[in-house]
Amino acid sequence: MIYLVSDTHWGHKKVIEYCNRPFQSVEEMDEAMINNWNAVVNDDDEVYHLGDFAFYDGGKLRTLLSRLKGKIHLVAGNHDHYRKEKRLDILSERCVWVKDYYELEIDDDEMGVKQTIVMSHYPMISFNKQYHGSWMAHGHCHNTLPSPDDVARIDVGVDGWGFAPVS
Repeated sequence: MIYLVSDTHWGHKKVIEYCNRPFQSVEEMDEAMINNWNAVVNDDDEVYHLGDFAFYDGGKLRTLLSRLKGKIHLVAGNHDHYRKEKRLDILSERCVWVKDYYELEIDDDEMGVKQTIVMSHYPMISFNKQYHGSWMAHGHCHNTLPSPDDVARIDVGVDGWGFAPVS
């Protein structure tokens, strides 16, 4: 199974207030999202995280990563680049890869075609194969950006998907 997720912001106390998340503490938020993640993701599943993974560094980040199921691919966000020498290096140890942009092609057996999902932390109003059936998956906006009717774009941030990855 393939899952998409963004903007978990593990360890970020202020995101609870900024995004009106229903948690009393960062510890409660972290535990709820770890449990939600592991309730839907299996060890062999592919998870594409579209940025702003965590505010932790060092041992706390390694511990968090060790608790998550799935094969994680990271499309880095603005907060993942913060203190790059620490955070991205640790994320790279656990993730299959870390990139700034990715195009995933999925075989659609029912339609007999390939489905392209363009992935970036930031939303794009114009993207590859846009008029040929591709989708733009992004984060960053915490589900506050309306998607125009004529653009196949989806915000996969946890704030709009029950604080869990979505398939």
